Amino acid sequence: MPLLVLTFASNVIWTYVMPVLTPLAALLGLELAQRSAPPGPWRRLVNWLAGASVALVCAGAIAWGPLHANGSSFAAPVMAWRQQLPAQPGPLLYWGAKAPASLRFYSRGAAEPVPNLATRLDRLEAGSRVYVAIVPEQLAALRQMVLIRPQPLELAVVLRVKHAAIVRIARTLSAS
Repeated sequence: MPLLVLTFASNVIWTYVMPVLTPLAALLGLELAQRSAPPGPWRRLVNWLAGASVALVCAGAIAWGPLHANGSSFAAPVMAWRQQLPAQPGPLLYWGAKAPASLRFYSRGAAEPVPNLATRLDRLEAGSRVYVAIVPEQLAALRQMVLIRPQPLELAVVLRVKHAAIVRIARTLSAS
């Protein structure tokens, strides 16, 4: 049943899947061992090899998961945004039509999807700032967007991880 649910989920986080893999691998290993081994002295060896294979696959998955999955979450960037708020408050925006599930979760729903970020930046008042959650591939386009705005904006990367980033964009006070 959990595999059926996780198959149709739009956002599968590795920490949700890991608890399902160990019992599934154990059950599959035992079933394969019973079906493939003929009765006799070889059955014990096949069962032992199947159990060792299951243990090795589980240990590998447990060791691999945290090393490769942490960069795909907005947890650390959102934490960095929250730490900025007392000194430099500003709303959290997501440049896109729908914020990723991890951004919605870790921001507790505070991230506002903004498909047309240029319009929102043009409405930014002098002395105010916004924080924009992006995927790192969007950073160059965001820098270009900030450069071509009619009024001066400052862009600073708050935190960037493998698959997520938060940048601060501030409208500078005009010196008139």
